[in-house]
Amino acid sequence: MNLHSNNERFNARKDINTFYIKEVLYAYSIGRYIDFKAGTRVLDVGSGPGFPCIPLAVLFPQIQFTMCDYANNIQIAKEVSDFLELKNTVVYQGKVQELQEKYHFVSARAVAYPEEIYIWTKHMLSEDNFNDKPNGYLLFKDDYLKKEIRQLQNLDSEIIVEEIELSRLYDENFFDRQKMIYFYKKSLNNLAIMQDKVA
Repeated sequence: MNLHSNNERFNARKDINTFYIKEVLYAYSIGRYIDFKAGTRVLDVGSGPGFPCIPLAVLFPQIQFTMCDYANNIQIAKEVSDFLELKNTVVYQGKVQELQEKYHFVSARAVAYPEEIYIWTKHMLSEDNFNDKPNGYLLFKDDYLKKEIRQLQNLDSEIIVEEIELSRLYDENFFDRQKMIYFYKKSLNNLAIMQDKVA
């Protein structure tokens, strides 16, 4: 399998440099924000051809990444994972609501509103906290977030939201209006503090 010649199948840009910025660096934003500890399980909703999970799976070989999408292009993610011989990826084609596993973090990029992703997956979030940040959600969004954050907090008053401006991580102009939001439930943070004290 020739990754360069299949660039178009990834919905990536023909220009490989643009592809690197908009796909690979974009994915690595998560890794720059949180240093996942071994044994962490991450669920990515609406993975498409495998971003951000495939670059992250290379960066964090000790982390399990589950990629989920209803669309057929999720099979590209499986092909790439097999080609790269990644042992820490799982590909599931279907509705995310059908999954039964527990995860420490849920990620997504421009798939749905944050409150929708939360409703679909909140029962999947593990209470086993051992990373530096409480188990929660890492979502890539554009610059227009105030309404979505308000809707999310109206849905659950315990939700704490942090906005991360990607322009603080990278110099490229592409990131000027790009953000990531990390949110978690206050009760999970309290649980994490208790677990840390017990440990």
